[in-house]
Amino acid sequence: MGTSQELSVAEEFLLLTWHDEKGKDTHTGSFRMLLAGAHVIDLALAELVTVEDGKLVTTAGAAPQDALHAQLVDRIRADTKPRKVSRWMNRWGSDKQVRQAAPDRLVERGILRAEERRLLGLFPMTRYPVGDTATAQEVRRRVGDVLVSDVEPSPRDAALAGLAATGGSKLVTRLVGKADRKAALRRGKRLAKEGVSSDVADAVQEAQAAAMAAITAAAAASSVSSASGSGS
Repeated sequence: MGTSQELSVAEEFLLLTWHDEKGKDTHTGSFRMLLAGAHVIDLALAELVTVEDGKLVTTAGAAPQDALHAQLVDRIRADTKPRKVSRWMNRWGSDKQVRQAAPDRLVERGILRAEERRLLGLFPMTRYPVGDTATAQEVRRRVGDVLVSDVEPSPRDAALAGLAATGGSKLVTRLVGKADRKAALRRGKRLAKEGVSSDVADAVQEAQAAAMAAITAAAAASSVSSASGSGS
């Protein structure tokens, strides 16, 4: 079985949001964008990218050892000009190969299971229930502790806590309980600014902003749809 120390920020963020039996995100408003933001944070923590004027650029001499990181860095380098963090997050969130990397790796480690099914008995689909609940619960406990403790966490855990706070009240309540939710949300946002180096903080905050914009847009679209439905 895998251990949380071996996991990337993206893999751990997936476990924070995941429904153990349903095998999918059930705790955030814009999982694809948030997961893409976690990939940005992974690259920043590995000193493979920096943010300059809101745009994601690779660092000089960056040579990723991780295959996914290498692929993402190559995509940034191959573009015709620097792009905003939000642009890369939109691209990666819409890219099935990138989106599938975290669950596939967790399956390889035995933390998730891949179960083939047919929707309505016709359409093939795969769901990913949690197989190693101990690892999933340890990740949730650790990030929950970061959100309510006065002890300063590692830069990695600070970035992950900030991303969890961006996921919203439902996710944070899962990690810390309703009574501590407001304080945990405030602490997560603070850690995203103060708990990491300046370069990583820029990446975290740009990722947070892009994810929040996507969540707000999705909520607005849902409200319009509901209003239209009730008026018909």
